[in-house]
Amino acid sequence: ERYMCTPYPDNVARDLAAQLPGAEVLALAEVVAGEALVVSRLNFLLLLLALAALAAATLGLVATTTATVVERAVEIGLLRSLGATSRQLAALLIGETALVSLFGGAVGWLLGSLAAALVRGRTFGEGSVLEPLLLPLALSVALAVAFLGTLAPLRMALRLDPSTVLRGQP
Repeated sequence: ERYMCTPYPDNVARDLAAQLPGAEVLALAEVVAGEALVVSRLNFLLLLLALAALAAATLGLVATTTATVVERAVEIGLLRSLGATSRQLAALLIGETALVSLFGGAVGWLLGSLAAALVRGRTFGEGSVLEPLLLPLALSVALAVAFLGTLAPLRMALRLDPSTVLRGQP
């Protein structure tokens, strides 16, 4: 009767604390709440790290693609002088970047899954090492980074003047 009208775990914890002087008795809900706060902060930190990694990957892709456009300026100018449209050049540059990014996304998914399995170990029981549901997500993120990282170099490539480039002038 005594436990019917009040929260049961708190009453049990209070009674145990009274019976065991000097012992700290907490209801499990309080312990779990404290651990949940730590886990939520870790999740936020990992989200920030993932966003920083995506930003770094995008900047790296911009630099690499810009270097490719500069190195291939003569080829791009020749294609333009032979009648290639802006849409065709965009398809060429985005297609190349997308293929490399899809390969990178697949390798990243594989290495990430293996690393997660290594870190996880047997903590949460036996599970699949590879999570196939995450592959489309990894490939989608890789394509999004590829698209965002190709926009500025693509604009630069489309602004190249074929006659200036083919004459060897900057």
